[in-house]
Amino acid sequence: MKMYAYLAAAAIAAGVVGCKNESTTSSNQPGQTTTPGDRVAGAVKDGVNATTQGAATAGAAVSGAAKDAGNAMSNAGQDAKDAANRGMDKARDATANAADRTKDATANASQDAKEGTAKAADSAKQAGGDAKDAAKDAKDAVVAGFSPSGASDVTGIRGTLEGIVTNAMNANDLDKMTAFLTDADKQRLTGLDPKALTAGVDQFKKAWRDKYSGDVFGVMAADQVFSDQFVTLESSGQTTADAKGKTGRAVIKASHGLPEVKVPLAAQDGKWKLDLPDSVDAATLQQNLSKAVQELNAASAQWPTDKVQASQHVAHRILMAVTNTQAK
Repeated sequence: MKMYAYLAAAAIAAGVVGCKNESTTSSNQPGQTTTPGDRVAGAVKDGVNATTQGAATAGAAVSGAAKDAGNAMSNAGQDAKDAANRGMDKARDATANAADRTKDATANASQDAKEGTAKAADSAKQAGGDAKDAAKDAKDAVVAGFSPSGASDVTGIRGTLEGIVTNAMNANDLDKMTAFLTDADKQRLTGLDPKALTAGVDQFKKAWRDKYSGDVFGVMAADQVFSDQFVTLESSGQTTADAKGKTGRAVIKASHGLPEVKVPLAAQDGKWKLDLPDSVDAATLQQNLSKAVQELNAASAQWPTDKVQASQHVAHRILMAVTNTQAK
């Protein structure tokens, strides 16, 4: 608006000046008459044209600048979009890689834990087996300890009888049972199968636990089980420092529906050892013991309520089998 005001003022000024020179112009150009209004109109027209041209030029410049600015902004927006897309791609790749590494690490950790658990279980199992073996060895030492250190006392025979019975009724311990036999008998019985009685003995032990409130058939109170009322102990022969040449015998009276059993013994290395008849070999002994265990299991419902009497019944039947005593 200020531009148009300036142009109008210039045109008016030109008209005034022209009015002063009107007489001169008229005299210089005959036949042409120019009025002050014409000169003002012309000046205004020229001013308007100049203003229009200038505005057009300025508009074009502004339009061009705006267009350039718009293009620049569009380009900047596209660059920002491209940068954002590249950032998102990298983020996705990084996330995927991290997920893969996490998955691999988790799988490896799981496998390591599994292997560690398996190794720990194996170690625990081995430790349990070692503990079981150690307990078994300790028990064997206790059982063996009932065999007397000297055979001068006839009552030491009770320890030998107990060692025979408890080891015969303990699965896989037939080899240890032979420790209570004479050297000649041990050599003759080398063919014993230590696992021959496992199934039958396991059944017997379960029935015993059920019958006697969880008690485990094992070490006996020898002086009670092999009491004078149940067995008679005898010895004869010379007595020397190592009891060499001394013999003994245990006679179990007929009871429990079983016949009398005579158990021959001999002093050897200062200990009482069961002296089997020469007719008893490994096959005969295993057959006799297997039959004895079967009969004991079959009669488990009729076992005496008193555990000592029940132990005497078992001892009677096992010693009957070992000495190859036949029922009459």
